[in-house]
Amino acid sequence: MNNLLESAINAIQRSKKAWCRYITANDTGQTGGHQSGFYVPKCAAPLLFDELGRKGENKEKTVSILWQDDFYTTSRMKYYGQRTRNEYRITRFGRDFPFLNDEYIGSLLILSKMTDSDYVAYVLSSDDDIDGFYAYFNLSPNETNQLITAGGTDPDKKLEMFFQEHVRELDDFPTTLQMSSLAQLNFNKAHSISKSDFIKSPDSLLLSWLDAEYRLFRLIEEKIYSGKLKNAFESVDEFVRIANEVLNRRKSRAGKSLEHHLSELFSKNDLVFEEQALTEGKKRPDFLFPNSSC
Repeated sequence: MNNLLESAINAIQRSKKAWCRYITANDTGQTGGHQSGFYVPKCAAPLLFDELGRKGENKEKTVSILWQDDFYTTSRMKYYGQRTRNEYRITRFGRDFPFLNDEYIGSLLILSKMTDSDYVAYVLSSDDDIDGFYAYFNLSPNETNQLITAGGTDPDKKLEMFFQEHVRELDDFPTTLQMSSLAQLNFNKAHSISKSDFIKSPDSLLLSWLDAEYRLFRLIEEKIYSGKLKNAFESVDEFVRIANEVLNRRKSRAGKSLEHHLSELFSKNDLVFEEQALTEGKKRPDFLFPNSSC
């Protein structure tokens, strides 16, 4: 996961309230209708003030905003309630503030309230980061410009996002051991598995790892073979070769998967064992307890 995206997610989870919206041409002044700062809809007003503004009165407070984990602005949260106006805005970012420039139109602005006077903000510009943010919080693009539930999405959706991040960078299948380790690592992270879980519920964890690895494998399989399947095969022999390759890899992964996950559980529970030890009759059991020297 990109460091900026991860920081934005972590900030929301630690925040009192959080909000996101796209930066628009009106924000940057490209439409000619530019007004001071970022407009905040009334549904997100609790991000700015504990009490809503009253019509006929202006209301404001000064806050500190940390941008991109890099620099601060001393900004103003303001409610405009006099005359015909009835709106909330965040203003005063300084002369060299970068994110009100045209190049950031379409980027996703994320603002998290940490205390009444301290905020952190992030601007995500890449499609991968924005998609990852939506996936984590189970949002669609038309669900922006509102408060975000700070608890995040459910663990299964987190796991799916983690897997998508890994698969995006792969050009070939990892080894069976690498795939099992990836499944374990990401499942544990998504479900906040602690050391005590290895002792209290090893059976449940084993089944969950097996299921997670199968999901990861199918994602990788789809990426590697999707291009080949969309094009016509040159011959029946080519079709049979690819089909056999897919089936053999599935069998190989399934045969090793349980062994890899059991090995990890044994290690986490401090069991003494040896894998593939040579025993009498030149046999090699998957595991030998404690080891072949005893």
